[in-house]
Amino acid sequence: MYKIELRTPNLGISNFSFNRIVKSVYQLANCAFFAAYDKDYKDLSTIKQALKKDMDVTVLIDDELALTGYVAAVDCGYMNKKPSLSVKVNTYAGRMVKASVGKGFYFTRQKAADVVSQLVSGYPVEFVNQSTNDVVLPVFAVSSTDKIEKVLNHLARLSDTLIYSDDAGRLVMTDKCRDKYTASALITGE
Repeated sequence: MYKIELRTPNLGISNFSFNRIVKSVYQLANCAFFAAYDKDYKDLSTIKQALKKDMDVTVLIDDELALTGYVAAVDCGYMNKKPSLSVKVNTYAGRMVKASVGKGFYFTRQKAADVVSQLVSGYPVEFVNQSTNDVVLPVFAVSSTDKIEKVLNHLARLSDTLIYSDDAGRLVMTDKCRDKYTASALITGE
Protein backbone atom coordinates (compact mmCIF):
# COMPACT_ATOMS: atom_id res chain seq x y z
CA MET A 1 0.00 0.00 0.00
CA TYR A 2 1.29 3.44 -0.91
CA LYS A 3 1.56 6.28 1.57
CA ILE A 4 0.11 9.38 -0.09
CA GLU A 5 0.67 12.66 1.72
CA LEU A 6 -0.46 16.23 1.12
CA ARG A 7 2.21 18.52 2.56
CA THR A 8 2.15 22.26 3.22
CA PRO A 9 4.96 24.32 4.78
CA ASN A 10 3.36 23.78 8.22
CA LEU A 11 1.38 20.57 7.91
CA GLY A 12 1.50 17.05 6.50
CA ILE A 13 -1.79 15.22 5.96
CA SER A 14 -2.22 11.58 4.97
CA ASN A 15 -4.74 8.80 5.57
CA PHE A 16 -7.34 10.24 3.22
CA SER A 17 -10.28 7.99 2.36
CA PHE A 18 -9.91 8.71 -1.35
CA ASN A 19 -6.97 9.96 -3.45
CA ARG A 20 -6.81 10.72 -7.15
CA ILE A 21 -3.72 12.12 -8.84
CA VAL A 22 -4.07 13.04 -12.50
CA LYS A 23 -0.77 13.48 -14.34
CA SER A 24 0.17 13.25 -17.96
CA VAL A 25 3.16 14.35 -19.96
CA TYR A 26 0.70 15.58 -22.59
CA GLN A 27 -1.10 18.13 -20.43
CA LEU A 28 -0.19 21.18 -18.40
CA ALA A 29 -3.05 20.93 -15.91
CA ASN A 30 -1.88 18.13 -13.65
CA CYS A 31 -3.97 17.94 -10.49
CA ALA A 32 -4.86 15.90 -7.43
CA PHE A 33 -8.07 15.37 -5.47
CA PHE A 34 -8.30 14.16 -1.89
CA ALA A 35 -11.36 13.29 0.17
CA ALA A 36 -11.74 12.27 3.79
CA TYR A 37 -14.96 10.93 5.21
CA ASP A 38 -15.98 8.84 8.22
CA LYS A 39 -13.55 10.99 10.22
CA ASP A 40 -14.02 13.20 13.28
CA TYR A 41 -15.67 16.50 12.33
CA LYS A 42 -13.38 18.53 14.59
CA ASP A 43 -10.29 17.04 12.94
CA LEU A 44 -11.67 17.81 9.49
CA SER A 45 -12.54 21.38 10.53
CA THR A 46 -9.02 21.88 11.89
CA ILE A 47 -7.52 20.64 8.62
CA LYS A 48 -9.85 22.92 6.61
CA GLN A 49 -8.74 25.94 8.66
CA ALA A 50 -5.08 25.02 8.10
CA LEU A 51 -5.50 24.64 4.32
CA LYS A 52 -6.08 27.99 2.65
CA LYS A 53 -6.94 28.55 -0.99
CA ASP A 54 -3.84 29.27 -3.14
CA MET A 55 -1.52 27.83 -0.45
CA ASP A 56 1.60 26.09 -1.77
CA VAL A 57 1.44 22.30 -1.39
CA THR A 58 3.30 19.21 -2.50
CA VAL A 59 1.92 15.72 -2.98
CA LEU A 60 4.21 12.86 -2.01
CA ILE A 61 3.84 9.16 -2.74
CA ASP A 62 6.02 7.07 -0.42
CA ASP A 63 8.01 10.24 0.37
CA GLU A 64 8.76 10.80 -3.35
CA LEU A 65 7.59 14.03 -4.99
CA ALA A 66 4.56 13.42 -7.21
CA LEU A 67 3.05 16.88 -7.70
CA THR A 68 3.75 20.48 -6.72
CA GLY A 69 1.14 23.21 -6.87
CA TYR A 70 -1.43 25.10 -4.87
CA VAL A 71 -4.71 24.42 -3.08
CA ALA A 72 -7.41 25.19 -5.64
CA ALA A 73 -10.37 24.35 -3.39
CA VAL A 74 -11.12 23.09 0.12
CA ASP A 75 -14.61 22.04 1.12
CA CYS A 76 -15.83 20.72 4.43
CA GLY A 77 -19.33 19.26 4.43
CA TYR A 78 -21.25 16.01 4.61
CA MET A 79 -21.17 12.90 2.44
CA ASN A 80 -23.79 10.21 3.11
CA LYS A 81 -24.76 12.09 6.29
CA LYS A 82 -21.20 11.88 7.63
CA PRO A 83 -18.60 14.67 7.92
CA SER A 84 -16.31 14.96 4.90
CA LEU A 85 -13.45 17.09 3.61
CA SER A 86 -12.34 17.45 0.01
CA VAL A 87 -9.19 19.15 -1.28
CA LYS A 88 -8.26 19.91 -4.89
CA VAL A 89 -4.64 20.66 -5.83
CA ASN A 90 -3.61 22.15 -9.20
CA THR A 91 -0.18 22.79 -10.66
CA TYR A 92 0.81 26.39 -11.33
CA ALA A 93 1.23 25.55 -15.00
CA GLY A 94 -2.46 24.65 -14.98
CA ARG A 95 -3.29 28.35 -14.65
CA MET A 96 -2.13 28.79 -18.24
CA VAL A 97 -4.78 26.41 -19.56
CA LYS A 98 -7.53 28.37 -21.31
CA ALA A 99 -5.77 31.64 -20.41
CA SER A 100 -5.16 34.19 -23.13
CA VAL A 101 -1.70 35.50 -23.86
CA GLY A 102 -2.94 38.96 -22.88
CA LYS A 103 -0.91 41.03 -25.33
CA GLY A 104 0.28 40.45 -28.85
CA PHE A 105 3.85 39.47 -29.68
CA TYR A 106 5.79 39.46 -32.92
CA PHE A 107 9.02 37.48 -32.76
CA THR A 108 11.66 37.49 -35.48
CA ARG A 109 14.63 35.14 -35.53
CA GLN A 110 14.04 33.79 -32.02
CA LYS A 111 14.58 30.31 -30.62
CA ALA A 112 11.41 28.52 -29.52
CA ALA A 113 12.69 28.32 -25.93
CA ASP A 114 13.13 32.10 -25.83
CA VAL A 115 9.56 32.57 -27.07
CA VAL A 116 8.20 30.16 -24.42
CA SER A 117 10.18 31.92 -21.71
CA GLN A 118 8.71 35.27 -22.68
CA LEU A 119 5.14 33.93 -22.94
CA VAL A 120 5.13 32.36 -19.45
CA SER A 121 7.02 35.13 -17.68
CA GLY A 122 3.80 36.47 -16.11
CA TYR A 123 2.98 33.16 -14.40
CA PRO A 124 4.43 31.78 -11.16
CA VAL A 125 6.02 28.84 -12.93
CA GLU A 126 9.69 28.19 -13.53
CA PHE A 127 10.62 27.45 -17.14
CA VAL A 128 13.40 24.90 -17.73
CA ASN A 129 14.82 24.36 -21.21
CA GLN A 130 16.32 20.86 -21.49
CA SER A 131 16.10 20.80 -25.27
CA THR A 132 19.17 20.57 -27.46
CA ASN A 133 17.14 21.91 -30.38
CA ASP A 134 18.48 25.32 -31.46
CA VAL A 135 16.06 25.88 -34.33
CA VAL A 136 15.49 29.59 -34.94
CA LEU A 137 11.95 30.51 -35.94
CA PRO A 138 12.07 33.03 -38.80
CA VAL A 139 8.81 34.74 -37.75
CA PHE A 140 6.33 33.87 -35.02
CA ALA A 141 3.28 36.02 -34.25
CA VAL A 142 0.92 35.71 -31.30
CA SER A 143 -2.28 37.71 -30.87
CA SER A 144 -3.53 38.83 -27.47
CA THR A 145 -6.53 36.47 -27.60
CA ASP A 146 -4.55 33.32 -28.44
CA LYS A 147 -4.67 30.67 -25.72
CA ILE A 148 -1.29 30.01 -24.11
CA GLU A 149 -1.65 26.22 -24.22
CA LYS A 150 -2.36 26.33 -27.97
CA VAL A 151 0.61 28.63 -28.59
CA LEU A 152 2.86 26.30 -26.56
CA ASN A 153 1.55 23.31 -28.51
CA HIS A 154 2.25 25.10 -31.80
CA LEU A 155 5.77 26.02 -30.65
CA ALA A 156 6.43 22.42 -29.62
CA ARG A 157 5.40 21.21 -33.09
CA LEU A 158 7.52 23.83 -34.86
CA SER A 159 10.60 23.09 -32.75
CA ASP A 160 10.01 19.31 -32.59
CA THR A 161 10.06 19.37 -28.78
CA LEU A 162 7.82 18.38 -25.89
CA ILE A 163 6.58 20.96 -23.35
CA TYR A 164 5.10 19.64 -20.11
CA SER A 165 4.66 20.29 -16.39
CA ASP A 166 6.98 18.15 -14.25
CA ASP A 167 6.61 16.84 -10.67
CA ALA A 168 8.18 19.98 -9.22
CA GLY A 169 5.61 22.18 -10.98
CA ARG A 170 8.09 23.54 -13.51
CA LEU A 171 7.36 23.99 -17.20
CA VAL A 172 9.91 21.84 -19.04
CA MET A 173 10.86 21.91 -22.72
CA THR A 174 12.72 18.79 -23.84
CA ASP A 175 13.57 16.87 -27.00
CA LYS A 176 11.17 14.28 -28.36
CA CYS A 177 12.38 10.69 -28.39
CA ARG A 178 13.89 9.86 -31.78
CA ASP A 179 13.82 6.08 -31.36
CA LYS A 180 11.44 4.25 -33.67
CA TYR A 181 9.95 1.24 -31.96
CA THR A 182 9.29 -1.44 -34.57
CA ALA A 183 8.77 -4.51 -32.43
CA SER A 184 5.04 -4.57 -33.05
CA ALA A 185 2.50 -3.30 -35.55
CA LEU A 186 0.41 -2.24 -32.56
CA ILE A 187 3.12 0.15 -31.39
CA THR A 188 4.05 1.60 -34.78
CA GLY A 189 0.47 1.88 -35.95
CA GLU A 190 1.27 0.16 -39.24
